[in-house]
Parts: sequence; C-alpha cells; structure tokens
Amino acid sequence: MIISGEHTNKIKEIKQIKKTLQRNNEIFVFLRNGEPNTKRIQSAINLIQQKSIDSIFGIGGGSTMDFAKICSIANNTELKQIIATGKIIITSKKRKLVLIPTTAGSGVDALIHATEAIISPKATVTSNEYVSYTIKNIHTRLRPDYTKNTLDRNKMTIVSYCAGRAIALAGAGANHAMSYPLSNRFHFIYGYANAILFTGTIAYYIEYNLVPKKNFQNSLRQLQII
Repeated sequence: MIISGEHTNKIKEIKQIKKTLQRNNEIFVFLRNGEPNTKRIQSAINLIQQKSIDSIFGIGGGSTMDFAKICSIANNTELKQIIATGKIIITSKKRKLVLIPTTAGSGVDALIHATEAIISPKATVTSNEYVSYTIKNIHTRLRPDYTKNTLDRNKMTIVSYCAGRAIALAGAGANHAMSYPLSNRFHFIYGYANAILFTGTIAYYIEYNLVPKKNFQNSLRQLQII
C-alpha cells in the first residue's frame, strides 16, 4: 500500500511512481484536509487486512509518515486499544515499512524542535550537537521564498533531520504536547499549531523559571538574535 498526502500527489515524480505501481495492482491511500483522524486510520487498516497487504510505503510530510507507521504496526485489535487507552505494547511489526519524506515544511517546526531539545533536562552532548547545527543553519533560510531554491530546500531537509534527531534524544516539551489538541480537535496543521504556541510557551518557561534563562539565551545567541 502507498500512503501519500494531497500535495505530494500533485508532484510529477509521484504521479509517475503511481502509474508504475498501479500496473502491479498497488493500492493507494491519499490523506486530505489536514491531520488524519481515527476513522481514516481504521478504514486503511480494514483495507490492509482485507487485501492481506504486507508492505506500507509512506510518501509525504509528517502526518503521512505517522499514518504509515501506525498502519505498519497495528491491526484492528491494537487500534482499538490505542483509541481506548492511548497506549499500546508492540511486540513486532505486522508489515514492512518504507518512509520517503518529501518536505521539511517551513522550518519553523524544526526550529521549535531544536529549542525544546536544548532546554530539555534530558539533553545530551549528542543532542546539543544536533541542536547547534540546526540553529546555526536554519535562520538564514526562514524566509517565504526558500522553497523556490533547490539548494535551500536540500539544506532545510538536512536541518530538519538534525532537529528531529535532537528531539528524539532529548524529548519533546510542552509546546509539542499542547499542539496535539489543536491538530486533533481543531484540524490545525501540526507545524502551524506549534508555531502559534511557541513564543507564549517560551515566555511562560522563563517567567516561572521552568528553564534556566541562561540556557535559552545561549540558543538565542546561536541564532544571532541577541
């Protein structure tokens, strides 16, 4: 099964891949209108089980990647458990999984990943190295027209990868945690939800001394903001 986003489906190369795979009777699932919900996941898993699909390809952005991941590990029983409790113990993957990310977004989400990672109490030397690279390289590309420049797009992809590695090691913070309800209940794009909450969350951290101000100032210096 190929799982792709609405915008990814418009890319010329993806259309070519689709034509090739359709000749082999591959099944496509396209995500539309913002963040996927449990009904969409349920429909996809039902189809997977009906057709005995053994491989999942996710092509697109973050929502597509997450959608493909859960389709690779869950059947109906596990999905019901996730919906009911928010938790699941996975002993083995049900299907092979291949993920092809096609976008780094605007870079704002990567910046938030990096900021949360550098002030995390679980930060490590390695996570801070990823943060340092992210912050030093992202601010010159946070502009509206960066997507028109191939070099900038490629570098933004690397920056986003490093930010993802940083937060995987150091853990996400309150900003990301509060973004989920905005996406799930009000259908904000997840990156936008993070951006809306970012400045307020950091201000709250500093006001109530939840993170040493010096740590945050160091990250701002790397951004050349102060």
